[in-house]
Amino acid sequence: GRSHRMQGSLYRYARGLQAFESPPGHGFSCFCIFVGGLTDGLLACPYVETLASACALQGWAFVQPVLSSSYAGFGTGSLDRDVHELGGLVSHLVDARGARAVALIGHSTGCQDAVHFLRTAPAPLRAHVRAVVLQAPVSDREANAEDAPSGPQWAS
Repeated sequence: GRSHRMQGSLYRYARGLQAFESPPGHGFSCFCIFVGGLTDGLLACPYVETLASACALQGWAFVQPVLSSSYAGFGTGSLDRDVHELGGLVSHLVDARGARAVALIGHSTGCQDAVHFLRTAPAPLRAHVRAVVLQAPVSDREANAEDAPSGPQWAS
């Protein structure tokens, strides 16, 4: 299969929290933060590399945070904790990287984090968000509930 490789830098933006930023040595002041879905982490989706390249062509860096809820951490926290951790990343990008604009890209359950950030994060942090993309939004908890419709009867 196709090799999934990206060049960039991995760093800590808060105690116990990391992010991967690309392209390396970019010098951009606009940052797209990609928030994956259930159990996702780095390179969460097959389109991540292509999306990161497209962002770079438009002068936007691409950041993939590893939140406490990433990978096996799903279900151990809350949307509020994710928003707090994303807020730490936004603060880092503004204070340490000179960000003048941030876009949130939520994939699947990550869309809940993006929306919750817009609703609950402190106003000074929300003010840096210039765009939000909700790609394939879903609540995995609701979808996995016993009474949730699924299969052919849902599609009809």
